[in-house]
Amino acid sequence: MIQNLSSEQYNDNWWAHISPLLGEIKGGRILEAGCGTGRWAEKLVPMGFDLVLSDFSPNMLTKATEHAANSDTKKMFSSKSLTSATCTA
Repeated sequence: MIQNLSSEQYNDNWWAHISPLLGEIKGGRILEAGCGTGRWAEKLVPMGFDLVLSDFSPNMLTKATEHAANSDTKKMFSSKSLTSATCTA
């Protein structure tokens, strides 16, 4: 219970800094390197952003994928490791 409250406060504090920067941007694609559990997808997808989530940890990518499967964001982003990503121009 305390960990959840602490995590919510942490997320809320970060979001207070992030959201004003995105307010004037109308959609687009965001690469979230070091995505962890993919918690920002719930806020960014409704704003019109497509997400590509990446994390060094396969466990975190699994958690992000599971999190997405349990939410409305399940078809809005893909999970990738940057070590296996390719760049196309």
